[in-house]
Amino acid sequence: MEPENYKTLQVSRGFTYRYFSVPAKGSGNKTILFLHGFPNADTDWRHQVSFFKGRGYGLIVPNLLGYGGSSKPTDPAEYRQSLMSKDLVEILDKEGVEKVVAIGHDWGAYVAGRFALFQPHRTEAVGFITVGHVPPSLSPKFELEPSFEITKKRFGYEVLGYWEFFASLDAPKVSMDNFETFFNILWPDDPKTWISDMAPLGALRKALEGKKVLPAPRWMSEEDKRLISEPILKNGLEASMCYYKLHVQGFGAEDDQLLAGKAEIPQPVFFLDATDDFIAGEEYFMTALGHTESPVKKYCKNATVKQVKVDHWVMLHIPDKLNDMLLEWMETF
Repeated sequence: MEPENYKTLQVSRGFTYRYFSVPAKGSGNKTILFLHGFPNADTDWRHQVSFFKGRGYGLIVPNLLGYGGSSKPTDPAEYRQSLMSKDLVEILDKEGVEKVVAIGHDWGAYVAGRFALFQPHRTEAVGFITVGHVPPSLSPKFELEPSFEITKKRFGYEVLGYWEFFASLDAPKVSMDNFETFFNILWPDDPKTWISDMAPLGALRKALEGKKVLPAPRWMSEEDKRLISEPILKNGLEASMCYYKLHVQGFGAEDDQLLAGKAEIPQPVFFLDATDDFIAGEEYFMTALGHTESPVKKYCKNATVKQVKVDHWVMLHIPDKLNDMLLEWMETF
């Protein structure tokens, strides 16, 4: 991702976003808004950027709030999606782009879905990678405890147990003080590590504080390791963990009340469900959030759904296959 294609913009609420941008070539080509997740950065999408740039697509790839060269507030309320979606609209306005195909991974998928709901007139289509459509909460309060009980009974472990750790005051320091263990758990050599050392209640803290030795991901290139590690080591995790605190402290559910129960996304939707993702895979994650059926099937009537036996880090494991699937989907509308 060429340095000359990076820009910065101070949005109206005072925060600065750093983002990669190239214009679409030709009047008929779409612009894609790629949205990364935790705890990475815009470079997660570099394989998609080179692929779609070469085909004339426009691209806007921000470091989301809390990451990279963008502002890093530590108040979770600043990460409300009603506010962040407006930030993204200001970037689109600066780039002269009316509508985008918003594609997100991990927390970026949540951002993409909320962008579609808060800014439907700026959304041409939505792509969800690993994390599917999360409908707005009908409750003004978010509670983790019920999800622990439900998923422990169904899967044998608390799927969102690690949220309690990430939302704690000392989680950024504990994680950074034990970075090698943190890295090898989040990007595991064996995806089932998430069942033993990531998801269950208390497991991640225990592994980190005990400096548990785990194998490094043999599937990952040294370049990938560098691109992932460097921004985290430079910026820490205090800001990026606010995406978890947003929900645990109730700001996400409060923000959802602005949507008045609006959950449908009528635009074309793409969803890649990673079946070896034992946290964010749709069955696990949506059960943890209290859904008894697929929200994509229920609320996205124009959806293309793919299931792939891969873990959470789809863009690293199967970049070419993902590119082909996204291109095939985008050529349908």
